Amino acid sequence: MMGEVYRERDSVENNIECARKFFRRAVREGSAKAAVQLGISYLTERGVSRNLPEAISLLRFAANEGNAEGKVWLGRCYSYGIGVNLNGAEAVRLFQEAAEQGDLYGQVLLGHCYFKGLGVDEDDEEAARLYRDVLEKGGSMAASAAFHLGFCYMGGHGVERDPQEAIRLYEQAADCGDAEAFCELGFLHRHGIWVDEDPQKAAEFYHKAAEAGVTEACLNLGKMLKFGDGTERDVSEAARLFRIAADSSNKRGHVQLGLCTRDGIGVERNLTDATHMFKLAADDGDRYGCVLLGLCYWRGEGVERSTDEALRLFRMEANAWPFW
Repeated sequence: MMGEVYRERDSVENNIECARKFFRRAVREGSAKAAVQLGISYLTERGVSRNLPEAISLLRFAANEGNAEGKVWLGRCYSYGIGVNLNGAEAVRLFQEAAEQGDLYGQVLLGHCYFKGLGVDEDDEEAARLYRDVLEKGGSMAASAAFHLGFCYMGGHGVERDPQEAIRLYEQAADCGDAEAFCELGFLHRHGIWVDEDPQKAAEFYHKAAEAGVTEACLNLGKMLKFGDGTERDVSEAARLFRIAADSSNKRGHVQLGLCTRDGIGVERNLTDATHMFKLAADDGDRYGCVLLGLCYWRGEGVERSTDEALRLFRMEANAWPFW
């Protein structure tokens, strides 16, 4: 389809609108596939190009036409409350229909619903069964299924606990490029959990996951780079990774970027910006961020000194003091 050609080219920004032009024409001709692609475009673009009502309308049209991919994406919207009211039961219905049509992504997402108890009663055994079935079928979703089945084995969720089987599945997923598997393997190797502790290997795994945009990996690799743990110290790169996490509205990313900004590590020292980061973290419920913000008020760093506000923050999150 011509719209897909334009969408996949990335040399000129207005190619997005060119793609939409062709997709709209195809939608007017009744193409459910085009409706899905146009809906995804409106759903995932940032800024003025994003149009959630139009995205939902297009995805609903595709789903009603029986398009499995449309059902999956509409289900995702219901599961997160994006453009529609959060409705776990509706998400499950759509994922179930897509899975019955052979859509393996829909089946993995259905597994997530059973694992989390979203829209259905929590059922770890059913979740593990769905993941295993996708893994056995192979294809593009096998890596994700391997990772999530591995998670089941690591925690004994719906299967007998078997950490070695979990690691084998994580490695299988990582061999296929699964970013979450890279992140999990990084954590295990960094802390020596069921494998030999190996900070260098952990940093390598985190790097691969961070390149794929996994926020947790950005945070963990950033900490390792900040202190030269398992890798050559690079405070500028650490600060860049913390900023990526913060830009994703991650409260721990706000804390780490705030610390770098407060102390001038990898970025120019700026107490006002640091205090702003700590406030974002505190407002998002991060207890360490709350304490750090309290210290700013106590010392008058980046804000007007206020012992009353500092004490209020300290009292509100007294249990966070051990982290200081």
